[in-house]
Amino acid sequence: MKKIKTKKWLLLGAVVIALLITMTISDNYYSNLNENYPLLQKEESLSGKITGIKIHHKYTFVELDSSTKRLITPSFLMNKTPTYLHKTIAIGDYLIHEAHSDQLSVLKDDESYNFLVSHLFHEE
Repeated sequence: MKKIKTKKWLLLGAVVIALLITMTISDNYYSNLNENYPLLQKEESLSGKITGIKIHHKYTFVELDSSTKRLITPSFLMNKTPTYLHKTIAIGDYLIHEAHSDQLSVLKDDESYNFLVSHLFHEE
């Protein structure tokens, strides 16, 4: 009986330790993403071919032309059926944002998708 209880406690301890290690690694990974991908600013013009994408809880981390990295927080298409940006974009698409614009455009297969992003940019 004592041997069974000891095994249960060892198994529980191993599960807790594995969970803590996984959470720590995940936290470090996403903290590094936030440091390496600055938030897209309303004053910023940005355009280029998407060469890398990472998605985390609807937050879109994009790399343009293998050099420029930006974080784009959740946004919606400007049409009757909103779609999240992170479900629409893919590597090879072109991303365009003009300075002080409330739109972000994605050019994909000769079509343009416009996303309203005004709620991202809080007026001061």
